[in-house]
Amino acid sequence: MILIHRGKGAAVVLIGGVLSALAMNFITTRLFGDEYYSSHMWPKFGTLWLSGAVFTFAGAYLRKRPTKVKDKDWVNNESADHLFFIPVIYWGPIFFALGIVYVVYSLTKS
Repeated sequence: MILIHRGKGAAVVLIGGVLSALAMNFITTRLFGDEYYSSHMWPKFGTLWLSGAVFTFAGAYLRKRPTKVKDKDWVNNESADHLFFIPVIYWGPIFFALGIVYVVYSLTKS
């Protein structure tokens, strides 16, 4: 069986991604109404960038306090918190890039 996460990687991405999406949806619903989140581009872009910020800070935190690894061949002081074999700290820039790709796609589509 292949594990797609290691350490706290899955928890950080699930908590960070889901909570940032729920927070952005809640804020836009309260401020602008029910259909605003689904009909506008910027809340989804904000969600991706908020997730990227959460993952960057969580990855930096986990890098300073790495999860203990039982493998003897693991590099010292490297974080063992991964999701899909990518360290958590790299998920931040991935989500920042996904936000930019989403904006470019949305602007060229309309």
